[in-house]
Amino acid sequence: MSSNQTGLFDRPTRTFGPAYDPQKDGPRLRRQHEVIRDLMLDGLWRSLPEIALATGYPEASISAQLRHLRKERFGSYEMTKRRRSDGGLYEYHVEPPKQGHLIEIRPGGSRR
Repeated sequence: MSSNQTGLFDRPTRTFGPAYDPQKDGPRLRRQHEVIRDLMLDGLWRSLPEIALATGYPEASISAQLRHLRKERFGSYEMTKRRRSDGGLYEYHVEPPKQGHLIEIRPGGSRR
């Protein structure tokens, strides 16, 4: 995780729900976010089962982290979703934010 995202998992917010405990859940979710983000930034298209196989995380958690990546507070990454063949399986592709969309989030959540 880049240093400009430090603190995003360190405080309770509506983003994570009422049971979220920053001390217990923050490090785990931060690591999960980093692993999924770093994997997906290699430019390959992957389905949720493929991401789960590569990371060991459950598909529901992966789906949530992919949604977070699109949010401004998590970096405004570009994500594309498409249907694979004729079935109901979707695959995902993540790219870094476009120039001009980068923000710096300082510890504590304040922005520059």
